[in-house]
Amino acid sequence: MSDSLDLFPLNSSEWADYDSDGIGDNADSDDDGDGVLDDEDAFPLDSSETLDTDSDGLGNNADSDDDGDGVQDSQDAFPLDSLETIDTDSDGVGDNSDSDDDGDGVPDEQDAFPKSPAESIDTDGDGLGNNADTDDDGDGTLDDDDAFPLNSNETSDFDLDGIGDNADTDDDDDGVTDSNDACPTTTSLMDSVDSSGCAAQQRDTDSDGVSDDLDADDDGDGWLDQEEITCGTSSTDASSMPVDTDSDQICNVIDDDDDGDGVIDSEDAFPLDPSETSDFDMDGVGDNEDSDDDNDGVLDSSDAYPFDSTRTFDEGVLMVTVSMGSILITGLLASSLMSSRKDRNKPQNQDIQGMIEALER
Repeated sequence: MSDSLDLFPLNSSEWADYDSDGIGDNADSDDDGDGVLDDEDAFPLDSSETLDTDSDGLGNNADSDDDGDGVQDSQDAFPLDSLETIDTDSDGVGDNSDSDDDGDGVPDEQDAFPKSPAESIDTDGDGLGNNADTDDDGDGTLDDDDAFPLNSNETSDFDLDGIGDNADTDDDDDGVTDSNDACPTTTSLMDSVDSSGCAAQQRDTDSDGVSDDLDADDDGDGWLDQEEITCGTSSTDASSMPVDTDSDQICNVIDDDDDGDGVIDSEDAFPLDPSETSDFDMDGVGDNEDSDDDNDGVLDSSDAYPFDSTRTFDEGVLMVTVSMGSILITGLLASSLMSSRKDRNKPQNQDIQGMIEALER
């Protein structure tokens, strides 16, 4: 090499000094003067590079993916480890090596959400962790209303014995098995428990969609339960209805005018017959229908006093009739006498009889 190109023209073993430190490169243990010995420097003559992790010929400083794992260094939690790229729980152990990636205390193999420290279980397998899921077991009943939120076969435990009602053979714990219990969820706190063991809260006698404890007319017969109690009929039997003769929605038991004829029952001889109110002769036939109200043997139509069994005619009319009869008889007698004198005969009996008949008429 010519002296003009040889930095060490008097030293046959040296000719270059890359880092210009006065030590020839052959003798210099750090040719590029980057602080990394040549033996450890992937780029001994490049002071800007010392490593080439993925051996791609591109120094790490210039390489955007030092470990060549396909993940950019800026997004790689382990840019110099081609086996790791993520450290979910930031514990310094890559997820590939970490047995609990999210650091929630649940091993990945048992964790439905190994990358989410907030979730570890998905009971119903719907992809939504139980902590966020409002219906963990997917049975259609919200967890807040579900006695067994992690059991899709159970939602309630009526007697709070820890056994779901579906599996429990005696839901209300009354000693009677559900199969023999007409109302298997009855408690002593319920109202109006009937002979079958069912409470008002569990019955809907008239099938109107309103339970008896809330229904004002349990049997749907048009009479309120309280009215039926007052009237003495059953509020749970539609065939047991109060008697209401005048249909005024006031049963006869408390109605003071049962037949609605305007006469109170205490003064009405026929309290259940609106067409009759009195029976003067007490023969069981109302005066409106009775043709002889005073039962004196004279029909009302011929009786001047139909409500007085001691009188049947008007005395004033009789006196006038008698007076007129007397005048008529007197006239007839006079006429007969005159005729007899003329004929020189005594009055005949038949003439007298005629006068009497005339008087009677």
